[in-house]
Amino acid sequence: MRLCCEFVEKNYTDLKTLNPKLPILIRECRGVEPLLWARYDMGVERCVRLDGLTETQINEKLEELAKAGAALKG
Repeated sequence: MRLCCEFVEKNYTDLKTLNPKLPILIRECRGVEPLLWARYDMGVERCVRLDGLTETQINEKLEELAKAGAALKG
């Protein structure tokens, strides 16, 4: 779980710079599994678990959710 916190600390500025209109909500809590949620138009939501993933794998999951959102817009 610590790796997820490190990922956010390291990449937050770049994520906001590249996606200034993207709302990012970060909630820190001990003993809770790290999750990444994406909320798209029409009430569609997707969630991926991040526990045990490397920084590269977390970035891949983020990219997958972004691509899924783009595909929904069709």
